[in-house]
Amino acid sequence: MKPTDKNEYIGVFPNAKLMIVKAGNTSNGFTCANLIKAIKYAVENGADVINMSLGTSYCTEELRETIGEAAKKVVLVAAAGNLGVPTAESGYLDAMNIFPAGLDEVIGVMSFDRDKEVASYSNWDYQAGVG
Repeated sequence: MKPTDKNEYIGVFPNAKLMIVKAGNTSNGFTCANLIKAIKYAVENGADVINMSLGTSYCTEELRETIGEAAKKVVLVAAAGNLGVPTAESGYLDAMNIFPAGLDEVIGVMSFDRDKEVASYSNWDYQAGVG
């Protein structure tokens, strides 16, 4: 891949098609019910990857089941969170999981700074990049 004149980088799939699915809005926020509807819609309409830039500290059984079913057909990716705390599996006392990234079927994505260190605000796993 070579950078274009306008961009420093191009993506791995520059000709990919995007399906934009709204799971919430500024007036009502995000609900598990709406997230479940959005995931089901994306799966039913041919998504290959579902990227969820959102998270919550609780997870309903219905969301767990929906994620489990969706993971059989698509790759699921979600934000690890922006509280600057470790994930629950780390064993630290102040640890917590953010869902859906905290589910085994979902790839949790952390944030890194320009020095390639975990950003101070990013939730983090006990071993960055592993697991």
